[in-house]
Amino acid sequence: MKKLVMSLLLSLVLIAGMNSAYSLAQSGANTEQTCPKSGDSHQVKLEQKAKEMGITVDELKAKMRAERQAKLEQKAKEMGITVDQLKAKMKAEHQAKLEQKAKEMGITVDELKAQIKAKHEAN
Repeated sequence: MKKLVMSLLLSLVLIAGMNSAYSLAQSGANTEQTCPKSGDSHQVKLEQKAKEMGITVDELKAKMRAERQAKLEQKAKEMGITVDQLKAKMKAEHQAKLEQKAKEMGITVDELKAQIKAKHEAN
């Protein structure tokens, strides 16, 4: 049960992150974390990593966006589909997993998402 919840949480985070990263990479927007609890620690980790690499945080973020995009493009190419199709496929798979888990628990998908979010914020 715990593994399944963690797997769902990871899937949710990955899909949300990939969608956000793609949108941010396309728009060139700032990638500051907005999670009130983890935002500061995330920024500190970015600053430490950038310092270790001898680059700025903005350069590190750009590098990370480019790497994520390249991974998405490679995976899509291997599957013979576009990046947008890959994202849609991943999102649909994630939604199906959420629906199945919610059904097993006898709750709605929104209630499951709220539980996952609360657990994430508590950590």
